[in-house]
Amino acid sequence: MSKRETLDQMLGWLDAASTRFRPKDSGLVDRGLQAAELYAEVSSEDRCSVSKEISAQLGRKLLSVSGFMAEKAINSNEGKWVRGALLLHLINDFRDDYRDNFRYLVLVNYASNKIGLSMGDMIDSVIPFASNRSRDFLRDFSKRDDKLNELACFGVREDVVDGMSKFVPS
Repeated sequence: MSKRETLDQMLGWLDAASTRFRPKDSGLVDRGLQAAELYAEVSSEDRCSVSKEISAQLGRKLLSVSGFMAEKAINSNEGKWVRGALLLHLINDFRDDYRDNFRYLVLVNYASNKIGLSMGDMIDSVIPFASNRSRDFLRDFSKRDDKLNELACFGVREDVVDGMSKFVPS
């Protein structure tokens, strides 16, 4: 099976999965990370066609999964989850309203800062895989005033329960 076929299979699994509630196990975020990593490995032509072919529903699910990946980054203290979350935004390609992406990028940014990574450096690491559209929006996000990217501006806060972080409405 080619990487593109495997990526399509992973995205099909994510499309069928529910993101309405926080996942009880790591299957959703693990598959999200696999899809993100595969996206970075396929050709630029395949990346372009994948981003154009995904449904609006899958695009929204990818944003939700990026938020769960931000939580995983905090809880595991691993940057691969931040990078994976950013790659999911590239798959989505800021397809509908860019503000929806920004809402989830705020979570990713928070996680990046919390585990001691530079969000700017993390964005730079995924720019080679971005469409022109995604590249422009990611650069715009990274130039925003830090005050605009605070969780409270989006009605969200971090809650820690039994030593595990999660994002909840404030």
